[in-house]
Amino acid sequence: FGSSCIGRKGAAAPNVAPARSVRTMAVSPTDVGGRRLMSLQEDGFVDAGRHTSLVEDESGREKVDVVLGQPSIYNSVMVSAFGGVSVKMSHGNRAKVHPLALLFLCIPVFIAQVSILLYLRLDLEFEQKLDDDDAKSTELLRLKLVVVVVTYLMNFQNLMQAFQHFIFILNPITWVEVKHCSPTEWVGEKWKSLHWMFKVLALLPWPFFAVCMEALVNYLVCIDSVSVIFNSPDAKEAIFNSLAITFIVDLGAHWWNFCAYVFHIGSFGDYEFLVEPGEVWEGNSDKLTKEKRDSMSLPRLVEFIVWATTWKCFGFQHTFLRSGYGARRLSQASSIFVLAFVYCRQLFVVLQAVQTKILPVARDICTEYHMQVGSATWRTFEKFLFVSIEDELYTKIHSNHTLRARCHDEYRRLEWTDIVALTKANAELVALCAVLIFMLMLAPTFGHMLHTYFCNVDPSSMIGMRRMKSPSSPGAWPAWKAVQTTDIDASDARISRLIEQKVQDRVRPLQYEITQLKQSLAQLQQQRR
Repeated sequence: FGSSCIGRKGAAAPNVAPARSVRTMAVSPTDVGGRRLMSLQEDGFVDAGRHTSLVEDESGREKVDVVLGQPSIYNSVMVSAFGGVSVKMSHGNRAKVHPLALLFLCIPVFIAQVSILLYLRLDLEFEQKLDDDDAKSTELLRLKLVVVVVTYLMNFQNLMQAFQHFIFILNPITWVEVKHCSPTEWVGEKWKSLHWMFKVLALLPWPFFAVCMEALVNYLVCIDSVSVIFNSPDAKEAIFNSLAITFIVDLGAHWWNFCAYVFHIGSFGDYEFLVEPGEVWEGNSDKLTKEKRDSMSLPRLVEFIVWATTWKCFGFQHTFLRSGYGARRLSQASSIFVLAFVYCRQLFVVLQAVQTKILPVARDICTEYHMQVGSATWRTFEKFLFVSIEDELYTKIHSNHTLRARCHDEYRRLEWTDIVALTKANAELVALCAVLIFMLMLAPTFGHMLHTYFCNVDPSSMIGMRRMKSPSSPGAWPAWKAVQTTDIDASDARISRLIEQKVQDRVRPLQYEITQLKQSLAQLQQQRR
């Protein structure tokens, strides 16, 4: 039960130097005219092409830019899969916690959150019509729409982090290059029969399930908040109900605080995912080292994924799934795209509710009723809930023939034909909301990606010129990628001076230590004579 791979600030093992923040110097990492421009740091060098978000510590490791957010029982499973969660033992020792144990702790709070949300649906007056006949009702409806937007903004960070964690876990290169504990570091050599439980293929499913639970709860809160707010009789109730439903998301954090205190689990709020390129990749290539290949279960599959995701026709010299070569941007872009899709769908849900004067919860309850009738898996899941959803659905829908018929017609789910009809009826509003979503969410993210990969920036920066052609290579530089040769020469001279100064700063202490060792050796030899 060692703690050698717990990547916590100031909590490294005796044989691992503690990580500390390092200022990154702005030097371009690309090849220009056959000369390799290296990115220097205050305490070391960074491989060519790596992004500034990766900062080396004194042990040569690099930190992956993954936002954990507020510690909760769900993201604790993801951290524990990499050996970052431990229990305090006697005499100051610590034992790492298996992610499966934390996943079992996720189940009660997940069932509680889903039970609250599903029963809250049934408690609403879903047959109530939206009232906007008079001026006061219209103003109240507008206020409710504002509260809905504010609620979405409050839940934005939770949804974004859940999607980013989901992509981080599903990225196969994450489990190759991010530092995680070996089976020996988990249980030692004494329990070799249990080593299979601590290999990557045995650890991967548990954080995946935990992240899915977290994303599902956040999504249910997102879609149910519309009905809860619209069902409020006045402005005060609408505001209080919006705060109450967002509190359900925080139950994971409160449950984690309770479990951490009761089971003496250490905090992981300052945990950092570390990458050791020298132990995974050979030099500056995407070829696995022999030691890494021997320790992996499916090395050929990883090599195929690396080959399939290295698009050299677009100028990529490395797979974009590697940290520092596009993994972070891919995670951000994918998460923001999925979240924009969710918000667009919720836009049409709100428009449909305002136009038909039917609360969205009516369609959700009918969908749940169809799942209960046609899905044995859903009926099995309902048996584990803390409340009896089946009895309430039977009372509200199954015993009411008129309402049950509406579930197939008036209360059916939002379909593509409904989206087209709503777009035609509210073309200006839909266009305005689409432009806002694009300008506020998609444009900044994808604009930053395009700027990083294609735009011409100062050659002394870490990004830009990555795929610029050398003057000696066939074909001329495009006009929009042109760069002054004098600037490159000036940068080369400055880089040479920095390298020379860095080497001298590294060599001087070594020379002094060598001199001291020689003197000590001479004294020992003299004493022996």
